[in-house]
Amino acid sequence: MSGWTKPDEVGAEAAATLEAEQALVSRRGFHLSPEHKPLKVQGGMLLAAQAAFILMNALGITLTVLAASFVERALAGTFASEEAFQNEAIFLESAADGLFWASIAVLVVCIVTYSLFV
Repeated sequence: MSGWTKPDEVGAEAAATLEAEQALVSRRGFHLSPEHKPLKVQGGMLLAAQAAFILMNALGITLTVLAASFVERALAGTFASEEAFQNEAIFLESAADGLFWASIAVLVVCIVTYSLFV
């Protein structure tokens, strides 16, 4: 007998396979191409767009709460006059219209900045 057994063959094959995989992984490492440009401007624009999107959602939630409060007060009859009721209704309608168009604009800005980033 030469001292070479089946478990030794399996161990040698496993070691060779492991070495080959490690060599493959080291060649696949993360490398930047020579044409790589930093994305600081695009990243900053994307962060600003996301902040504006979050702000628009917060304003939407606030407007929803104000509208719910308005409806509750209208149903309870707590308005001092019809003029106060109409003034608040006009304010809420104007705010909702403005917020609608502003949120569409912010969404478009988010899409454009994401496209520039990617």
